Amino acid sequence: MLSLLTKPLITKLNSPLTRVSLRYASKKAGGQSNNGRTSWPKSRGLKKGNWEAVKKNDILVTQKGTKFHPGENTILSKDFTIHSKIDGYMVVHRQLIYHNPRHKPSLRWRKYIHVVKEKPKESTHMPVSYTHLTLPTKR
Repeated sequence: MLSLLTKPLITKLNSPLTRVSLRYASKKAGGQSNNGRTSWPKSRGLKKGNWEAVKKNDILVTQKGTKFHPGENTILSKDFTIHSKIDGYMVVHRQLIYHNPRHKPSLRWRKYIHVVKEKPKESTHMPVSYTHLTLPTKR
């Protein structure tokens, strides 16, 4: 191993007894890194709260895929953003649905975003019933 790290020094005498050890680099030269890329954060999620006043064409939810489904008086755009169709109040509603992917039936909660014209008079947190909302049926 020592013979690999040493080189003979050419002198006037040119004798093999005169040797000087030279050290070679054991690491690569520092260059560009491969992991130096970053991206801006995507501000996804609910943009309005439950029972918050919304205007027509307001963005209610930005999402990737359908975590929230459009309900009454809402529109699902091409990039899965949910917008309001009318002026009113946003309501988040969960419904238990029958889910059957590849013959493995199960019950799942599905979240819907609705826009209603007026708040109920009894409570500002939850409506008493959702009978006035029309929900989509099977696809």
